[in-house]
Amino acid sequence: MGTGQIVKSKVLLIMLLSNIVFGQAEYISIDHKIYSYFERMQILNIIVNYDLVHKPITRSHASKLISEIMEQKSKLDNTDLQLLNRYTQEFYYDMNESTQNLSGLFQETDYNIFNDKERFVYFYSDSGKGSLFVNTIWEAKSISTDKYSNLSPSISGNLTGIFRGTISNHFGFHLEGSNGNVFSNKKTALTERELANNFKLNESSEQTFFDNTRGHLSLDFENVKFKLGREYISIGHGINKPIIDIYSPKFDHASLSIRLGKFSFDYLHGKLLGNKSFLTDSITGGIQKIEEKYFGYHRIGIAVSKDFNFGFGEMIVYSNRPPDLSYINPFNFYKSVEHASQDRDNSLLFFDVSNNSIDGLLFYSTLLMDDIDYSKLGSGWWGNQLLYQIGISSYNFYNIIPIDFHIEYMRIDPYVFSHRLVSNNYSNFYYPLGTELQPNSSNISLSMNYRFNYKLDFSLNLGYSIHGANPVDSLNNVIRNVGGDINFGHRTFDSVSATFLDGEKEYLRKIAFNLNYEYKRGIDLQLGGNYFSINKQLNEIQKYWSLYFLLKLII
Repeated sequence: MGTGQIVKSKVLLIMLLSNIVFGQAEYISIDHKIYSYFERMQILNIIVNYDLVHKPITRSHASKLISEIMEQKSKLDNTDLQLLNRYTQEFYYDMNESTQNLSGLFQETDYNIFNDKERFVYFYSDSGKGSLFVNTIWEAKSISTDKYSNLSPSISGNLTGIFRGTISNHFGFHLEGSNGNVFSNKKTALTERELANNFKLNESSEQTFFDNTRGHLSLDFENVKFKLGREYISIGHGINKPIIDIYSPKFDHASLSIRLGKFSFDYLHGKLLGNKSFLTDSITGGIQKIEEKYFGYHRIGIAVSKDFNFGFGEMIVYSNRPPDLSYINPFNFYKSVEHASQDRDNSLLFFDVSNNSIDGLLFYSTLLMDDIDYSKLGSGWWGNQLLYQIGISSYNFYNIIPIDFHIEYMRIDPYVFSHRLVSNNYSNFYYPLGTELQPNSSNISLSMNYRFNYKLDFSLNLGYSIHGANPVDSLNNVIRNVGGDINFGHRTFDSVSATFLDGEKEYLRKIAFNLNYEYKRGIDLQLGGNYFSINKQLNEIQKYWSLYFLLKLII
């Protein structure tokens, strides 16, 4: 048998085995590159069952999608064909319940950090009964910036331990904990969002240690999935996710997902961090007080056709009381319940649509209503708070060059996401739950991704925003409220009208790039950078850049 026939036989065997997906019920972290791969395959109409709105997804669902792609592999370019091979190897156990492509440090396998097998400290598999995988991730990161006068870079290291597995094909678990340390220039290190949110690192000026954790328990019955977890999630279309993005700290939540034919239902209830205060106490040294705050979400999706999808959903934010059964109940209309509960909470509605009738081209749009009085539309009343998002994702050059483009416009009216009770605004520990854009803003974003080959890819993001900020005095007290701050809601004595982009205009420009190189499986090198420029109406210009380098090693 010739070499070509052997290769064809192996591919055929894998394809046959791929139809038997045994199922790993754990969810895949939303920073995994496979999500951009699935999005590309969906927009190219190579797969039809990938949800562009909600992340993360389970490993079993990812395995099914990989199987679908394998059946259409003749439509792939060379880079995506090689990536398909990489993901087939990575999810080989999930697809075949076979450990032949795995290597364990403490097992009788050919363990080598420079080979292309999936590496673990330890793994266990008992067919149909359960599995366990133990990993460690070693990271070293350096950040440089001119945001501060001290230009010396920060250097930090982080060690993460991961325990994950599935029991009886349906019950998944994932536990992840990390410990790290900033070895130089903590001030520069704090320009990184996740470290800026880390309580332990910011506990005192001398503290250099930080820790983190994420994890979940999940039930996966294919059409019905349930998860109890703490991790980053993403909800919404496009570059700037209007519902849930990763700009706020991760939070604990319970979620439910139902898929029945053309109908889908998604639900989430989470615990947020509210306003923070400090109670002085000479005996105990003081007490940190965080207000209780909760978030509810549900969405009904309808696949009108394989190319056209429509969704309707609600969010609710409430605080300063225990979890409310009215909002824990997935099957309830939050807006009506909020009215029946005496209008104490912050309810939001949204509609989203997407169309993929042209292979390689996706049109999407979202309309979010924080509050609205139809009788006052067009009157300038401050309470009509709308967010508009419209965007296009293009893979039209796919058969010529491995590049994709994305363009998006977003308008956020004054007072959107804020609330008359600051404890009920649409934020988590003062950070927006959705897009990082402030209310009373317009934004145009451009994004480009180029795949040099299956190991090396490059992304570039450009953003231009105009923000109508609340004018403040020298002590940072608000002189006039124009609805430009998510953490500053409308007061009874503020103007009853609100003009879009009123206030002190700020012109923001942002450039970000990332170059990622996978030297070997589980050995990643990243180089990235950001440039920010803020030009205020009073000719005050602020600008700075930052660069980072990351080495990531999976053992």
